[in-house]
Parts: sequence; structure tokens; C-alpha cells
Amino acid sequence: MLGAIIALLGFSACGEELCMYGTPSGEYEISGLVYGDDNEKLDGAMVTTSMRDTIYTSEGKYTIKSPERTFPINKIEVKAEKSGYKDQTKEVTLEYSGGKGSWYEGKAEAVQDFNLQKSE
Repeated sequence: MLGAIIALLGFSACGEELCMYGTPSGEYEISGLVYGDDNEKLDGAMVTTSMRDTIYTSEGKYTIKSPERTFPINKIEVKAEKSGYKDQTKEVTLEYSGGKGSWYEGKAEAVQDFNLQKSE
């Protein structure tokens, strides 16, 4: 009862800091190019992440966007593969910044290129 009265009067236990509650969330976007060993861009290469995102390159380019309000992650594995080439996996570090005015929301952008070698 006393807590409700204090809350109604505008007092909080956070002092001057704004109190916020909720699950942290964020969005990420990873983009880049996929090249073959001849430095030509590979069209139709499959790029996947450990978060189950999958996209195919168009003219060697790819962009993977997270669904909105994803729990923010710090590292994500990205794998590029194409028939006739050896798969390549790289770990991408995501650093969140900005947000929609809240401490628990943010966006990260990263660029990761791949250079696939032909299979023997």
C-alpha cells in the first residue's frame, strides 16, 4: 500500500535515472560480397547465419536483416557456400548503438565479405 502511494506521488527507487523494464532487443544487418578465387563476384551463393537466416547473393551481394525486436547478440556466425566451391564460415562481432530512445533497443550493422576457393 505504501509503495503504491509513493509511486503515485512520483517517487522511485532509481534516483535521477529513468527506470525501464523489459527484455533487451535489437536489430542487426549484415551485408557484404561473395567472391570466387578469381575475384569475380559469385551470383547465387547461399549465405546463412547461426540465427537461421538464409539469403542468396544477387550479383555477388547479400544483405541479411534480423527480424525486428530480436534479443541482441554479440557474435554471429555467417557462412557462405556455393556448389563447386569450399564453404567459408566467419564470426561477425555486432556492436549495437542508437536505438529508439531506450537503453534496451539498438541496431548493429556489419560488413563481412567472403572469398570462396574452388573445390578440387
